[in-house]
Amino acid sequence: MNAGAGALTLPALFRYGLFGLPLAMLALPIYIYVAPFYAQRSSLDLAQIGAVLLAARIAAAFIDPALGAWMARGGRAYAVYVAISLPLLLLGFGALFHPPAMQEAATLAWFLATLLLVYTAYGLASIAHQSWGAALTQARAQ
Repeated sequence: MNAGAGALTLPALFRYGLFGLPLAMLALPIYIYVAPFYAQRSSLDLAQIGAVLLAARIAAAFIDPALGAWMARGGRAYAVYVAISLPLLLLGFGALFHPPAMQEAATLAWFLATLLLVYTAYGLASIAHQSWGAALTQARAQ
C-alpha cells in the first residue's frame, strides 16, 4: 500500500496527525450527545437507547475486522478509503441527528441503521488512518 521507507519527517507526521483531530472529534457526539438527544426527541426510553447502542457496538466489533480485511485485499492508498468514508459519515450523521417523526419501532430501526452507518464509516476512516500510521516507516527505531 503506502509503506514508507525512510526516516519520518515532521511534515509527514503532521499530515498523519492532522487527520486524527477531526476523526477524534467525530466520536464525541455519539458517546456524549446521542442518548439524551434520542431520549428528548423520541418516544424511546434510555433502556431502548442503550440496547441499540450496545447492539451497534457489538455489530461494529464484527464489521471493523471485515473492513480491515477488505482494505488489505484492496491494495488502494489509504486516502481512497478515507474518501469513501467521508460522504458515508456525513450521510450517517445527518440521518442520525435528523430523524423523521415515526412510530417507536421505526425510530428504533432508524436509530440502529444510522448508528451502523456511522460506525461503519468511522471504522473505515479510523482503520485507514491507523494503517497509514503503521506504514509511515518500517524503521524499528521509529
